[in-house]
Amino acid sequence: MAEQIQKLRPDRDLQCYFERPSAVAALSGASPNGFTVSGSWRQQFDWVVVEWNRDNVFEHPALRCLPDGDLSGVTLSYEETRDNCIPIDSTLYPTADWPTLRI
Repeated sequence: MAEQIQKLRPDRDLQCYFERPSAVAALSGASPNGFTVSGSWRQQFDWVVVEWNRDNVFEHPALRCLPDGDLSGVTLSYEETRDNCIPIDSTLYPTADWPTLRI
C-alpha cells in the first residue's frame, strides 16, 4: 500500500538554507513528528531558514500534489537551545533579529 504524504512532514518536504560563507547548518534527525536544525554561526547576522514550499517545484509535474496553502489544523511547537550565544530572552537591544522567530 502506498504511503500518503501529508504537508509539512519534516522527513518528506522541508528544506534548510543558511547564510554562506560564514554560517553552516543542517536539517537532521527528521521524522514524521519533528527534526533538528544545528549549525555554526560566526556573525551576529547569520541565519538559517527551514522552508516548506507550497508549490513543490522538485517533483515531476505529473506526479506532484497540487498546491495547497491551507494550514488550518496545523500546530507549530518550537524548542530552541543556544550554546555560546546571546540567550533568546536576553534584555540586550537586538542589533540583529536574534530574539525573533519568523513564520
